Amino acid sequence: MVLTWDGQLIVLHHGTDNGSDLGRTLNRSSSSYGSDLGQTLDRGSSSYGSDLGWTLNRSSSSYGSDLGRTLNRSSSSYGSDLGRTLNRSSSSYGSYIGQTLDRGSSSHGSDLGWSLNRSSSSYGSDLGRTLNRSSTLSTYAFIDHIFMSIQDRIVE
Repeated sequence: MVLTWDGQLIVLHHGTDNGSDLGRTLNRSSSSYGSDLGQTLDRGSSSYGSDLGWTLNRSSSSYGSDLGRTLNRSSSSYGSDLGRTLNRSSSSYGSYIGQTLDRGSSSHGSDLGWSLNRSSSSYGSDLGRTLNRSSTLSTYAFIDHIFMSIQDRIVE
């Protein structure tokens, strides 16, 4: 068991144990992770850890949800930021309050101007930015197109 101190983060490297610090619970028995603002990340194969109402389950098909966050970690790595909903299975999805994220190869889900396409590997999110994980899709361009169409109709 190796306990390392990294700023405000405690990371335990052992089996399925976990350590907590300032609302962060990290279990590093698997591969990589990213945490942000009190998220709880459990990296065991089928176990999970919870802290301050966040529950993440790292089994193959199950998931844990809390306070509008749904995280399914059957695939590889991810980063989360400020209440995003992430579903990491191959073809399934999780939905919550109008947020739908599809983890198929080329499909995507949209919510309130957010488009998340997860056909590639890892990503990071930041305060309502648009995340596109295929090649060139841009939700901002799509939104601009909608606004331009509305303006054209108003002019007509």
